[in-house]
Amino acid sequence: MTEVDKKTESAKTDKAEEGSLDSNRAQAAKPQDDFFAAGHGVPTGETQALTPEEEKARRRRNFALAFGIIAFLFLVYAISMLRMAEAVR
Repeated sequence: MTEVDKKTESAKTDKAEEGSLDSNRAQAAKPQDDFFAAGHGVPTGETQALTPEEEKARRRRNFALAFGIIAFLFLVYAISMLRMAEAVR
């Protein structure tokens, strides 16, 4: 083996070691640590059955949210009507 071949082989080995270090770091990173890791936000079709208590809590939360939205819409409507009535006088 010539001197040039040894240097070339040494450079290839160094680059391979650097690549393996990078791949080891990538493997060491946990998916939950990386927001953009593969699989995040991809629908899998899996569902989770809710317990009756969780269903009741969801229903209460949805009713509270619906009530809040309707109350907000009524408030906006009432304020708009009052302001328009002032403008007519």
